[in-house]
Amino acid sequence: MIPARENATDRQFDGAKAQQPLWSPRRLIALLGGGLILIGVILFGSLAVGRWHATQAEAERLTVNLADLLAEHAGRLFDASNLVANQAALLIADRDWDEVERSAAAQSWLLRVSRGIDFISAVWLIDGSGKARLTTRGFPTPDINVADREHFRVQRNADAGLYISRLLQSRAVDETNIVLSRRIEDSAGRFAGAALVVLDPNYFLTFYRSISVDYPIEIDLFRADLAVVIRYPEVEADRALSLEKWPDRAERIALGESGTIFHARAAAGGPESLESYQRIKGFPFYISVGIPRPDIFQHWLQGTLQQAIFAGAALLALLLLVAVAMSRARREEVARAKLQALNQTLEQRVHERTSEVERSAEGLRQLLAEKDVLFREVHHRVKNNLQIISSLLNLYANKFASVEVQRSFTDCLNQVRAMGLVHELLYRSPNVAEIDFDEYLRVLASRLLVFFGRGNQVRLNIRSVPLHFDLQTTIPLALIVTEAVTNAFKHAFRDGRSGTIEVEVSQTRGKTSIRVSDDGVGMPPDWKETQERSLGLKLLHVLAEQIDADLSYEINNGTTVRLVIDTPVARSGSPGSGSSFDPAQERTSGA
Repeated sequence: MIPARENATDRQFDGAKAQQPLWSPRRLIALLGGGLILIGVILFGSLAVGRWHATQAEAERLTVNLADLLAEHAGRLFDASNLVANQAALLIADRDWDEVERSAAAQSWLLRVSRGIDFISAVWLIDGSGKARLTTRGFPTPDINVADREHFRVQRNADAGLYISRLLQSRAVDETNIVLSRRIEDSAGRFAGAALVVLDPNYFLTFYRSISVDYPIEIDLFRADLAVVIRYPEVEADRALSLEKWPDRAERIALGESGTIFHARAAAGGPESLESYQRIKGFPFYISVGIPRPDIFQHWLQGTLQQAIFAGAALLALLLLVAVAMSRARREEVARAKLQALNQTLEQRVHERTSEVERSAEGLRQLLAEKDVLFREVHHRVKNNLQIISSLLNLYANKFASVEVQRSFTDCLNQVRAMGLVHELLYRSPNVAEIDFDEYLRVLASRLLVFFGRGNQVRLNIRSVPLHFDLQTTIPLALIVTEAVTNAFKHAFRDGRSGTIEVEVSQTRGKTSIRVSDDGVGMPPDWKETQERSLGLKLLHVLAEQIDADLSYEINNGTTVRLVIDTPVARSGSPGSGSSFDPAQERTSGA
């Protein structure tokens, strides 16, 4: 009977609950409590939102004011550095670089220009090849070349103007620095070098550390191309050299004179920031001041917690959100650390491959140097052997009493000497593959005059444009000119007759012409019949065919031998210039 009684009791209790009025005191208290909690949450939320907007506005004003102040500070430093660079550039005006490099007085003047400016570490004067010629770091100037540095290369452009580099690793001292460069021009307006002013980044960082505000701040000094020059707080030296501003959204940011970005990812990583930037007046540089959004949040939270006694539940939810946000931040830091490790591994591999390429390049340079020495030695040996042959021919010629035999030996001797002169000039030339034909003609003329000993009777004039030929072309041309000039000396001025022999080299319409003429007695009437029997004339034709040249004769108040070859066989000007003949550049000399 007991279970039946308990079941009945339960049914009663349930029935009593069902009969309770809708507005019972317990339910009213619960409803009132819930309403009060809801009102408190709404009120607390409204106050928190208002305070959050006020805190962001305060942080934005702070970053704007600091950016303006720091832009003014950086502008004055850059103005002073630019003035020093201009003063340093004046030192080389109308002066020779070697003179400036040897001048201790010039170095003292450079020291006086930069003395008392704490943020300038050094001043350098660099010549057009990138070699350091004068510096405040010491005298004599250290042997340093900066031809590969961007701050030097950019000054080769006439409109480069003032250039300021990103953070660089110094080649003179073991530290990082910033380089401000200014183009140096000669009196004709051509590029003559660069004046470099080296700025100490620690001077900027020291000033930034001295700024005391309610927030921890992040300061970036960056160029218009978003390359970060100085980062505060400091980061590792390796990262500082390659930081980029807003790496995750740089393509979407159009910089004006000033502005504020509310969700900016810092160049060195970390949480997003509220940043204001300001352009440095007169320079393609910006400075930004940022406050990490977590720090803004913390500042807001500290003020909000004073009101948290009226909304405990809201505070608990807020703390939970903060915990979730911190957990997410920690996960992002772990992922970023892994990515950084992968980047460092990649950079190490790139460095190793670069070192291997540099070693290979050095080996190739050594092989080229050895090849150059070998070519010079070959030309030197050939020249010596031809001199020995020349001496032997001279000895054998003296053994014969016949004038005709001696004359034949003399002709052969002149041709051997002409070939020997080619190898002699190649041995002395900086380019062992080509010979300066203009120089060759002048040396050959002087030697032929000495050999024939008729300098008071016959004048030998050389008129030539600058030309360079290879060895296969130069030797036939040398033999042709030697044979033609020798024939003129031997046959054109008989019986003590005086006159002039001219050798003219010119270029026109893709052709190179070599003319050897004299104003002597001319060719005999039957010269065409005797041409087949003349060894000298046969030699001229054979040599002309060897280089695919057109050979012709003119008999008019003397004799003219003309040789025409295609210009591609030779190159006018210095090796590699490929310029056409300019009559204004023609040189004339009398030997």
